[in-house]
Amino acid sequence: MAVIPMSYSPATVAREYRKIGETGVNGRAVDIYIHNEQHHAVAIYGEPDDVNGDLRHVVVAKIDLKSRNSDDETETILAVIGYYENLQPVLPPYAQVEGVIVTKRERNANVASAMYKALINDGIVLVSDNVQFPGGKALWSRMARKEVGIDVFVFDSEQHAFWPYDGERIRYDGRSIPESDIWSLAPNESRKGVVLVAERKRDGLTA
Repeated sequence: MAVIPMSYSPATVAREYRKIGETGVNGRAVDIYIHNEQHHAVAIYGEPDDVNGDLRHVVVAKIDLKSRNSDDETETILAVIGYYENLQPVLPPYAQVEGVIVTKRERNANVASAMYKALINDGIVLVSDNVQFPGGKALWSRMARKEVGIDVFVFDSEQHAFWPYDGERIRYDGRSIPESDIWSLAPNESRKGVVLVAERKRDGLTA
């Protein structure tokens, strides 16, 4: 199981992170930050808690980000490798999400969706993992169907082309591309080369 710091001091947050969004969990405000070096993002309670006598921001969730090369130097690409629960009771570059850890208490609070949306709205192009688990599939499918201002595309990393692989790219909306062309849920790896790419909506793209 991945291990993450369960809290950060206000000084660490101010020094090493930049706020990119916010959400709420169980009536409490949650702030979403990206690390200054962009290798991870965290969702933390906005108001610090007393943790062993020190005021600290308790972590609700964390996403590890891995940089990917981009032909467009104006884009930040970050990529998504796995989803993990933390069983303790308290949590344009291109990047691939390397790990998502959500505390047991908060795992149904759509925190991961809020973090993905905040990253994309911050100008990051987000790439899925090569092998999806049911939770990851549900998250990406929901984002493709419902998130206004975000476009999701299907990319074959082995062919280096977007679906339908004829020079065009068609936006995935949960219905526009056959499921069998996208998903190979672990341990099936028949679609391992296929990833999903999410970015801020651009004008003039095929729906």
